[in-house]
Amino acid sequence: MPAIFDRRGAPTGTECAQGALAMVKSTDNPLMCSRSLSAITQSTDRWWIAHTRSRMEKALVRDLRMLGIDYFLPLVRQVRYSGGRKRHRLLPLFGGYVFFAGDTQTRYRCMCTGRLCQTIDVSDQERLLGQLLAIELALTAGLCITPAVELIAGQQCRINGGPLQGAEGKVVRTNGRDRVLLSVDMLGQGAIVDIEADLIERLDEALIS
Repeated sequence: MPAIFDRRGAPTGTECAQGALAMVKSTDNPLMCSRSLSAITQSTDRWWIAHTRSRMEKALVRDLRMLGIDYFLPLVRQVRYSGGRKRHRLLPLFGGYVFFAGDTQTRYRCMCTGRLCQTIDVSDQERLLGQLLAIELALTAGLCITPAVELIAGQQCRINGGPLQGAEGKVVRTNGRDRVLLSVDMLGQGAIVDIEADLIERLDEALIS
């Protein structure tokens, strides 16, 4: 069985890229995105958030792919033990949510798949896109990522090197070390990423607009 890789060839998941080569069935998992977010946003389409029915995220993006609709479904690897064996599976970073791009007609076509509870209109398109781009970069770089089901208080920071150079987040203390929280404000969730300490610049809150 082939290892799961994202579109750019980097392993996705909560484990580091240099970790054990987790093996999962490629037929069970769709591509993380239809194409890179930067390519999608060159069009005039707006982004929407799809709130899916329970465990329908992967089924929805398969439908969107068949319909030719651009989407982003960040996936992380989860390790569990069953029958004395170590097993790996890819799960949505944000359970119950898929991001897609298009106009109101696209939104209607998504609703017609029968896999959505609702769609969420995004008023601040630039802010959402910036946050999604940072998460896409972290995943495609194979960085160690842990889902944050709620946003944690921390000091605002900027990453000054590596694949996430220029991205902003918050420094949070977890498991005895500093990490960076990349937030998706509209969901009230985020991703905690391992970043080398010397790449993190703490920002003065008074200077943040």
